[in-house]
Amino acid sequence: MNHLDQLMEMVARPQDPTESDRAWGDVYRLLHVALPQDFMNLVSLYGPGCFDDFLWLLQPSSANKNLDIVLQAGNRRDALRTMWETGENRPSWLSIAPEDLLPWAITDNGDVCYWVTSTDPDPGRWMIVVNEARGPRWVGYSGSVTEFLIDVLGKTVRIDLFPDDFPLNHHVFRSQN
Repeated sequence: MNHLDQLMEMVARPQDPTESDRAWGDVYRLLHVALPQDFMNLVSLYGPGCFDDFLWLLQPSSANKNLDIVLQAGNRRDALRTMWETGENRPSWLSIAPEDLLPWAITDNGDVCYWVTSTDPDPGRWMIVVNEARGPRWVGYSGSVTEFLIDVLGKTVRIDLFPDDFPLNHHVFRSQN
């Protein structure tokens, strides 16, 4: 069983996920990078929305600009550049440029889940890092997006930046309408 099948056993996907314009070629062109296949499959199966009323997937061409992966990539990179240039500390293990970070999810609290695109030429092997909202703390994770979701939702990995009431005991995915 692959990771996406495992995730679907944990969290029911919408019967008819809301379609967004998933022009992946345009996303590649605008971001100058291909995205991991497991993420594209996840987005295709679940559509726009959030896991356990907290973790929102970024989407290409989302009607909600706060969830548009291309717009958020630019916004988040600009914010990181400004913070780091004005002296906010970052962990020594994260000695990369903002352009090496690509957001793929955000939380209700404003935490951001990124891929570190410079860790491997294969997008399927990019490291994941989570940055706390309005703060300098970062947590790293080695694995794909679906592995991250399985581990975090299954409580085998605890991201200490996330609140204690996440994940829920009974997992849900709420589509954005």
